[in-house]
Amino acid sequence: MKKTLSESLADMIISDLHRIREEIVDSFGADLRRLTDDARRRQEASGERIWRREVLIPSGPPVGQLKGALLVAFLGRGSLL
Repeated sequence: MKKTLSESLADMIISDLHRIREEIVDSFGADLRRLTDDARRRQEASGERIWRREVLIPSGPPVGQLKGALLVAFLGRGSLL
């Protein structure tokens, strides 16, 4: 089946992201500690927060109800829309 232009573009973007990620990882010898130490140094030098861990609390139904809705939709018995 022939891909649409948007599918081809998406595939190209994803391929580029994978290639760039591999180049970055390779530049640190696949050493996660070196990579994260470098990211931390760059963050401190910039004075900006590059990444922050935040827990987002969703508004809406309780999580248990949401999980049930997702399970029902996943099983094909309903829709989230």
